[in-house]
Formats: sequence, structure tokens, C-alpha cells
Amino acid sequence: CSDMVYYEKFKKAFGTAFEIKEIGNLEFILQMKVSRTPNSISISQQLYIEDLADQYGLVDAKPKHTPFPANFKYDSVDFTKSNPEEWFPFRNLIGALFWLARKSRPDIFWYVVFLSQFLHCHDAVKWYLAKHVLKYLITTKHFVLKFTKASDGNLKLHAYCDSDWASNVLDRKSYSG
Repeated sequence: CSDMVYYEKFKKAFGTAFEIKEIGNLEFILQMKVSRTPNSISISQQLYIEDLADQYGLVDAKPKHTPFPANFKYDSVDFTKSNPEEWFPFRNLIGALFWLARKSRPDIFWYVVFLSQFLHCHDAVKWYLAKHVLKYLITTKHFVLKFTKASDGNLKLHAYCDSDWASNVLDRKSYSG
């Protein structure tokens, strides 16, 4: 809080309804590391990504610099039921990737949404693609989501979105918009 008088009033009012304990500045919350400077707040999930790399045996994996293979053919994706004898922890990994995409890594969000369509019919190809996304995260684990204070004190939100229906060769429907 930039105004200590307001902070003390808030703390007193909140303390009348709830028992509170002041333990200092926020450093970790929900598997996210929070770093502050006077003009910015950064969120990182590097430790969580390292834990996932260890959990899926990808600590020493070959680096990937894109979330998906550049030459991947989306029209080759199969929606048929998976072979019950062929088991991969696909759903677990997609859940973990969703957590990352929603909290601190929006750069993988589209790929995770795409792969989540196959929770009921995953196979070795989808498992390879999910691991590719994780390898990309391992390669870029130092990336942070940074929120910077505007120089004039006003909040200016800039958002970009790309809806390209024609490139989705499966059903021509947009994943964002």
C-alpha cells in the first residue's frame, strides 16, 4: 500500500471482523513467487516448473524454444478413443499446464486449451505434444509475468488478441476472440 494512513485504517477495520497477523511482505502464494520493486510486481512459477520437470522425468530434456513443434499438422489430429492399454498421465499434466497458463504463463494458454480437447482420447501423439509444452516451460522457466506502474499514475491496460478461424483446419472455430 502506498498510503500508510489508509493501510492502518484498513487493518483496523479488517481486524474487527477477523483475527489478523501481519507477517511481512508477500513472497510466495499458491506456488507463485512474488517479487516487488517500487514500480512493479513480478510473478514467477519457476519452482513449480522445476517440480513438474522432476515429476515427469524431464529435468535434462532437450530445450524447446516454441510451445508446439513448428511443423505440426493440426489436420492429422485424431479424435478417436485412446487405447486403454496405452496409459499416459496426460490429464494430470494438462491440469498442471492449465494452472501455469492461468496464473503466470499466458504464452502457453492456447496450446493447453487445444490439448485439453483430447482428455478423453489422448494417445502417444498428444502425450508428446503435452511434454513438448512442458519442455518449452523448462527452457523458459525464468520468464516472469510483470506488472509495471504507469509513469503518470494512471492505469493503462493494453490487451491484444488474435482470432484466426481459418488456420484451425479441424473445425474452423476460434479458440479466442
